[in-house]
Amino acid sequence: MESPTAENEDETAEEKIARLKEEITKLNESAEGVPELSALWFTAKKVIGAKDTELQLLFEEQRASEVLKEYFRAHPTVQESVEDCPICCEPCWNQDETFRFVQCCFKWICKECRRKGGADLNVCPFCRKTADYLGWEYVVSVVSSLADEGMPWARAEKARILQDGDVGIERDPEKSETLFRSLVEGEDLFARRDALIGLSSINSLRGEYDEALRLQEYAASLGDMRAVGYLAEMFLQRHAIPSDADADADADVTAVNLATVSATLQTRNTVASKVLGNYFWKGKGGLTHSPVLAKHYLRYSAESGDRWSMFSYATVIIEAAIGCYGCLSLRPGFSAVPEALFWYRLAIGEDSDSGAFKRLEEKIRDCCGNCHEKLNKDKLLCCVECKAAFFCGKHCQRAHWNAGHKRDCVKSLKKRLKATEDSLMMACSGVLEVARSYGVEPTNRNKRP
Repeated sequence: MESPTAENEDETAEEKIARLKEEITKLNESAEGVPELSALWFTAKKVIGAKDTELQLLFEEQRASEVLKEYFRAHPTVQESVEDCPICCEPCWNQDETFRFVQCCFKWICKECRRKGGADLNVCPFCRKTADYLGWEYVVSVVSSLADEGMPWARAEKARILQDGDVGIERDPEKSETLFRSLVEGEDLFARRDALIGLSSINSLRGEYDEALRLQEYAASLGDMRAVGYLAEMFLQRHAIPSDADADADADVTAVNLATVSATLQTRNTVASKVLGNYFWKGKGGLTHSPVLAKHYLRYSAESGDRWSMFSYATVIIEAAIGCYGCLSLRPGFSAVPEALFWYRLAIGEDSDSGAFKRLEEKIRDCCGNCHEKLNKDKLLCCVECKAAFFCGKHCQRAHWNAGHKRDCVKSLKKRLKATEDSLMMACSGVLEVARSYGVEPTNRNKRP
């Protein structure tokens, strides 16, 4: 079932909202009389669900825009503290632990420009040099060598590595804290932000939440959106916040607003996404309960490896599917079960006794996904990619795949996650040219297989 009207790229947000509401109304009217649970009925519900998701995201963009304007009015110095990308001249809000990319020409660029000409192609957009990824151990040794040479960002990176230890570098919390403190008042803005966030983490581990909060607020005032996200998490967890009914309500609203700012300016901020996903799921902090928006935000933190987010993401996937179809559909092409089970298993393990996981798996193991005959537990076949569809034989397995399971299966999701992991690893290769410009050539060159 197609949308009744075409999208106009030049329409305003208000026009888009009006158009989507009209389309949803027409789609609901056209779906009346369609046999319930038929293929056409599921198709209609899926199209309506997609339009409703688009509508909710538009409303969320408007809410986030208002929150951002208010934040800048209340914190006018934040925008002045942020450096611009030397390529597109847009503010570099996107510095974070995962996507930081050091160019061989000692320049920092935003994520969008890095994707266009930097890390993904492994080419510096300034000097056009290339560098091969030679293994994480090699990268760590390069960072350590550059830190010994006195480069501020490398000193901050080494201090972070020393917090937990890594290949070739033993854990040394005291040295880590000393390095961080030496960078707090330095001239390098990026190193200062890293140092403030690192010291805040150290204070949080000690239970010194007042000092941790102060350091995060300082980093946030310097335009670090990671710090704004961490502040949101501290308010969510009530660290350094008085605990009573009124304070709890205020803390929830503050957490939502801070997470909104961080997630808006730093689109893949996993901490902020986790906070917003949590509040949309619970319907607190001034937000309305929305499995669709909870799913939208929790996806980022789940893909970053946060186990709580993986479990919550699996839950809202099911909840959003039930909201769309009115039931937990197992029909091929319209089932959220494979993706939900994929994230459940990542979060809690294959052999977990989780009630929700066991009940869901027992339900799909009970009968053939194609012919619905009772399965012989000793002779059943399953989809090797998602392990969320079971069959009585190969004929039914092939028929189920062609009927729509190929759209439900997590095969493409696993490939996308693997591609993301590869691109993140390649982002580290930028340090190699920096090392060579300093005459540093660490001996370990374990090439990636």
